[in-house]
Amino acid sequence: MATMSELSERFVDSPWLVRFRNVVEPEARIVCFPFGGGSAAYFARWAWRAGDTVDLVAVQYPGRCSRASEPALVDFSVLVDSAARAIVPLLDHGKVVFFGHSFGALVAFEVAHLLSERGLNPPQHLFVSARGAPGDDQGNACSELGEEDLRALVRRLDGMSEEAMADERLMASVIPALRADLMALGTWHYKLRPPLAMPVTAMGGSEDRDCRVECLDVWKKETSSKFTRRVFSGGHFYLNRHSDAVLGMLLDTAGLELPRPRPRRVVPAFTPEKLRQASGGARA
Repeated sequence: MATMSELSERFVDSPWLVRFRNVVEPEARIVCFPFGGGSAAYFARWAWRAGDTVDLVAVQYPGRCSRASEPALVDFSVLVDSAARAIVPLLDHGKVVFFGHSFGALVAFEVAHLLSERGLNPPQHLFVSARGAPGDDQGNACSELGEEDLRALVRRLDGMSEEAMADERLMASVIPALRADLMALGTWHYKLRPPLAMPVTAMGGSEDRDCRVECLDVWKKETSSKFTRRVFSGGHFYLNRHSDAVLGMLLDTAGLELPRPRPRRVVPAFTPEKLRQASGGARA
């Protein structure tokens, strides 16, 4: 088995990880796991919003965006193992937080277990979002849905705007990625094992029809540490409306605060007179 240093050298430039900004000496690290059909790009704004002391890294699954030329993985265990290996170099920091949304919540959960089983440093805290507890979820029949059914699923979950869904070029990349993730999910099976030792926070939307609020409570049995449930207004993608609140919770776990939004610079409108002055013209 490879040593920690060997893994660090091998995966320091892994295509599995996207770092949106370079934070030299971070006070904390946040690792984000995208939802089914999604990509690391969803968390780009979070990386800048988190501030200058937080290293926010997002996992990039194969078959999309920067990895569009690679075949998507349809085996959940291979996906988890590959993601875990890529994340190992990030674990040298004492404050590492995992956040996974929907499909990504299950990936984050399994990666946390795998790291613990291999004797590596697990995350300090696991945040799972818009996903029922693993014991209540055995794969997903959605893996057999056709293209129109997948489009209907995206629309029902309110995962994309109607304008975005009308972009056929965009949908031509989203639908195959979503199908692959659902196929991978269909290969996953829940395993009975000791609960995780780190605190777990389960989050969800009050109007999410695919992950009811009461389903979040079942996550409590997956940790021997503190369990917290947090419900936000909204549906499956409540994140779109409450990103600052969610990010603030992640930072609070690491003992940090969400920076105040930087004031936007207001540029005065150019009047005809100012335009003449700027171009060196004389007044009429």
